[in-house]
Amino acid sequence: SGFSACSADCGGGVSERTRNIKVQPRYEGDPCGETTETLPCNMQACDKDCALAKWTAWSPCSKACDGGRMTRIRKVKTAAVGRGKCPKVDSKERLERKKCNEMACIRDQSRPLLCSSKVDVVLLLDGSGSVGSSGWAATKRFAKTFVQAFGGPRTDALISVVLFSGPYSWTYMRRCAGGGSGLNMASDCKVQMVQHFSNNSQTTLSNIDGLSWPRGTTLTSQAIEMAGSELSLGRGDAEKIVLVITDGIPISSRSAGMSAARLRKKARLMFGAVRLSSRGLRYMKSWGSRPTNENVLRISSFQDLDSLDTIDSLIVDMCKNISTPTELTVTAAR
Repeated sequence: SGFSACSADCGGGVSERTRNIKVQPRYEGDPCGETTETLPCNMQACDKDCALAKWTAWSPCSKACDGGRMTRIRKVKTAAVGRGKCPKVDSKERLERKKCNEMACIRDQSRPLLCSSKVDVVLLLDGSGSVGSSGWAATKRFAKTFVQAFGGPRTDALISVVLFSGPYSWTYMRRCAGGGSGLNMASDCKVQMVQHFSNNSQTTLSNIDGLSWPRGTTLTSQAIEMAGSELSLGRGDAEKIVLVITDGIPISSRSAGMSAARLRKKARLMFGAVRLSSRGLRYMKSWGSRPTNENVLRISSFQDLDSLDTIDSLIVDMCKNISTPTELTVTAAR
């Protein structure tokens, strides 16, 4: 007969066929062969949904004041099998958030809030032609005031600074966006390491003061790659943060997106998006770390970039522990 239906739909079954003996052997005739034959079938694993672990404890509050969020997650305990389903990482079955520290930060009217967290920060400054001379001056003022937020007896920060624009030549644009192999990043691609990690605020301020406006295009991808390399020089127990101040859409949004994805595996990636279009802002939101409202700050003008309100907002989003120049440290709730 033909093979029977499989004994199981999945997970391994048996299909068999049989045959009858038409003539039995007689006298010293050879015995008949096997009358039943079996074959394995449907060996594929049965579909099974994943199993989730218990909820983790709530995380510390993401901000010391001005309204942060606490999160807890559920990891996958047992992976899904076959066509089994599993909730996405950011689904309500696996991620919960709640508000915390909603009281307003106490600010100083003349100096920025101080970051009291242990952080290694790489500051990326866009010096492309679209910034303009007044925008470049505001960028430098911003950078100097921002650095002051990490200098003081209660701070524990290392600061690195990268200046970037990009080449005008189409040939160099493609080569630089492709990784810059065989090129000088500073002279050919206009991506310059201004300062490696340092805790000397005065040296950092002096280095920023000495910067000239490079003009050019916007090679964000290689600036992010340089920041990623710099992170290896930081401290293993410090939170790693990369802040990009930019006003333009990059030469290659694809390259920038890939560089951003690689960096997010190493550090928190934040953007100060100055007078960007809705299209440009969408790029920044897709490239920055999550949640977006704490990692992508929309800044309407270079005048606003230079304001204490903007700098304080960045510091509050960036540092879990903050203080005013004359007050005690405020620590995010645990």
